[in-house]
Amino acid sequence: IWPIRCLLPAKMDESKFAVAFNTFTVVNKEGRPVLSSAGRDLASFLYQRFAHNFDDLDLRLPYELRPPDHTCAILGSTPAVRARRAEALAERINADIVVYGVITQNGDDSEFALEFSVSRNRFAEGEDIAGPHALGGPLPLRPIEDLEHIEYPAHVVRTDVLSLIAMGLSYYSVDNYDRAIELFTEAEEHEYWPSTDGREIIQMLLGNANLRLASIQQSTEPVPLAFDHYQRALEIDPAYARAKLGLGVAQYLTALGEPDQLTADAVDRELLLEAANTYEEARKLGLEQGVELVDSRVRFGLAQIYFRWGLIEDPAWLDRAQEELEWVRDEYLAGRSELSGRAGHAY
Repeated sequence: IWPIRCLLPAKMDESKFAVAFNTFTVVNKEGRPVLSSAGRDLASFLYQRFAHNFDDLDLRLPYELRPPDHTCAILGSTPAVRARRAEALAERINADIVVYGVITQNGDDSEFALEFSVSRNRFAEGEDIAGPHALGGPLPLRPIEDLEHIEYPAHVVRTDVLSLIAMGLSYYSVDNYDRAIELFTEAEEHEYWPSTDGREIIQMLLGNANLRLASIQQSTEPVPLAFDHYQRALEIDPAYARAKLGLGVAQYLTALGEPDQLTADAVDRELLLEAANTYEEARKLGLEQGVELVDSRVRFGLAQIYFRWGLIEDPAWLDRAQEELEWVRDEYLAGRSELSGRAGHAY
């Protein structure tokens, strides 16, 4: 029955915010899969905590949680392979979030890493947050009976944080960014979460949510908060490409000033050029790390900067803006449907 479920997993309800909590993968120190019940046992234990957190908070949004005993492990000898398969699974079963993890067995030095993948389908401009995320590095593997008797072990703390992130994303998916920010902030302020243990993720999400709030409100008021969150994320991980991209957007919006006062004199030219440099740094980081869609986001961001520079300084830059926008358009027409949002803006 398990192989059939793995090959033909049932689709989740598209009308609900859907989270699939998968059996954890078990591998040896060479990365080869190991036949073991440890992955299902630990996943089931942590899922109970995850589901309880969801049920304990009145989300006021319909949701569906799929437990590990209805899922299978996401196989793969490397994190990159598992991440691609988690993304593919999310698309195949209509899951908004796929939670997975890997247990690396090496005697007494065995480790566990908790990861999750966000699908772009539910989210406007979903590439901002879509794809794999890891809540910190590997943790020493502990017997479940120990986890049951230790107050706030790291495994449980990460599960609590992940549940708050998932609940925040459920509101993010319906454009309720105020409520998403509240839940992301609650996760960020978890007193048992170590200061650098994957916190760059929550800082990035807080930055993104504040930028979306600024867009809805047509105001720059939330932009400085986004700016600060991206900078905090980069203090934790200077090579975090997603945060670098977000910082570029925040710099660009700050450089323009208030939306109702878009004049040449109001533009901060120095910060506009700094935003262009930030985008180029993000492009380099993204390409080095294989972060999906970084290049298209950078090109679109640079097009906006070139366009603005062409209006206020040198009209020759309008041609460069057009080249970048045409690249986004052409990539979409060539079959990259994930660029539909940015292609629409490019047109």
